[in-house]
Amino acid sequence: MGSYLVSAALGLLRDRLLAGKFGAGSELDSYYAAFVVPDFIALILIFGAISAALIPVFNSYLVKSKEEAWHYLSAFFNVFIVFLVFVCLILIIFAPNFVS
Repeated sequence: MGSYLVSAALGLLRDRLLAGKFGAGSELDSYYAAFVVPDFIALILIFGAISAALIPVFNSYLVKSKEEAWHYLSAFFNVFIVFLVFVCLILIIFAPNFVS
């Protein structure tokens, strides 16, 4: 929660600095438009999956065995990274379609 709050505050500072530098023009609108898809993917995959699935299951494994819990977490992150690389490759291939 704290890191999210710090991230939001730094994002607000970044936005204010960019608005002061470039004004409210098309350059800044292009910058914001470029982050719509990556922010949506991060919101759905990271916040949704980790908070809904990972934490309760990890806690149940942690009650049984600390080693088994860390093994589960390692396996989860390995699968997650492979999936994320696959999604990134798909988005890179079809990036011209998203840009237009």
